[in-house]
Amino acid sequence: MTQLTRPLYQLTTGSVICVESRYTTQTRNIVEGPRPRKSWPGEICQISTLSVLIMSSRGAQKSLISVCAQTREGLANAADFMSAVNSAELAAEFGVPTSRLEGYLYPDTYQLPRGLPAGQIVRLMLKQFDRVWSKEIEEFASTSKLSRNEIVILASIVEKETASPSERPLIASVFLNRLARRMRLETDPTVIYGIPDFDGNLRKKDLKNDKNPYNTYRIPGLPPGPIANPGLDALRAVVKPDESEYLYFVSRNDGTHHFSVSYREHTNAVNRYQKRRQR
Repeated sequence: MTQLTRPLYQLTTGSVICVESRYTTQTRNIVEGPRPRKSWPGEICQISTLSVLIMSSRGAQKSLISVCAQTREGLANAADFMSAVNSAELAAEFGVPTSRLEGYLYPDTYQLPRGLPAGQIVRLMLKQFDRVWSKEIEEFASTSKLSRNEIVILASIVEKETASPSERPLIASVFLNRLARRMRLETDPTVIYGIPDFDGNLRKKDLKNDKNPYNTYRIPGLPPGPIANPGLDALRAVVKPDESEYLYFVSRNDGTHHFSVSYREHTNAVNRYQKRRQR
């Protein structure tokens, strides 16, 4: 018998949302981690678990820390989680080229037993990334000119640029076309990621800031690391992009984008969709 409760809370400021708290009565543990005490034949063990949805829209420091701080729900505390996210040992074990695991914490729904240590939570997410990569991405990545880490970085940008899965292969093609032509990516989400305590208002001075290593209006190529944890659609878009000659896109303010080949066409689209909005 499984007894479910109504959602206890929802964290809207982060990318980890506690969907529901549940007490599951079963004979085995449902995730990797601490095993329940050994049961006698026919005895039912009761395991208290938490169903957690890991979303991809924000980075580790700005998001996961929010839920981990909810110690009253039995999750790892924030400091332990961030320590695991910055673990050089875990990075080496899972082939991540930097000590920070941002980008490889796969966004998915996980059922976690209360009290599961932070390191094991992070390990679960890394293992899920590896499973998805091996099953869905690796075959196509082998023909890409980008390394695995570069694919993850670009996928994280694609993830942030559009919430529409159908647009992601086209968005990816724009960035790949720009990289092939050695054009700067000039994408706002990377700039925002590099601004401490971003207040929601991206200013011209931010775009001119040479000290922000994530400012793709100033640096060539990709930023130094992922800016989010990309999901399957974004990863797939980078290794299987649409074929296009587009070099620019601008929001239509309805969740979709207008794509352009030439700068003149792009300028006209900006005037049409953005400047009209500001009037």
